[in-house]
Amino acid sequence: MVVVMKLKYVDELSGGRMRFRRRYPQSLVQTLGEAVFQVAMTARDGADLFTEHAKLLAEYEKIVSKAQRAAAGQGQLSPLEHWREAVKEAEGLVADVSGARNEDEARQVVADELERRGADPFLYRAVVEPEAKEPPVTMLDAKEMYRVERMDGASGRNQKNRLERICRRMEGSLGPLNKIALVDLGPVPLSFRPLCSFRRRSFQKPRDFSSLMPSVSGGDYRTH
Repeated sequence: MVVVMKLKYVDELSGGRMRFRRRYPQSLVQTLGEAVFQVAMTARDGADLFTEHAKLLAEYEKIVSKAQRAAAGQGQLSPLEHWREAVKEAEGLVADVSGARNEDEARQVVADELERRGADPFLYRAVVEPEAKEPPVTMLDAKEMYRVERMDGASGRNQKNRLERICRRMEGSLGPLNKIALVDLGPVPLSFRPLCSFRRRSFQKPRDFSSLMPSVSGGDYRTH
């Protein structure tokens, strides 16, 4: 029995030419400055096409891995967001395996290929441990949720600047937001306690953000 993975992200152009085209994770578009990785392939069929496809997959993963590290360092991507992106991608890769006797075998096929390519550790774990516990919610997650749900996306420049100003002040006292888990914070400045008391369960039910963020002056931040 032969177990194979389809050549995903490959489409045919005019004249029989092939193209590798794959979207970047939405959370990395800002860091990368573009939404899609696409390359016109030189091979058209046979073993050469498989070889070139593997090389382009590896190149894509290197770009994404580097961008994820950069985004995490810039406080743009939380461990929880990284994990959920990886789980979504892992399920797609496993679904593309054909000829496997069961899901476990399909996952092993994908895992072996990812290990061979030195892929993102988060993606590898999402393949072999799909039910693994998610990373803890961080203050970066709380910031993003507040921006989307309480500030209507903070699309205006003044709103963005105000939110970033508040978060810079918090980072100055507590450290990078993407490294501060909300489940195990010790004593924190009084003005930060509304946000720091935000727990994982808050991400699973309707939320009230009226006093979530502290203001630059030290009191509770309110939008109305």
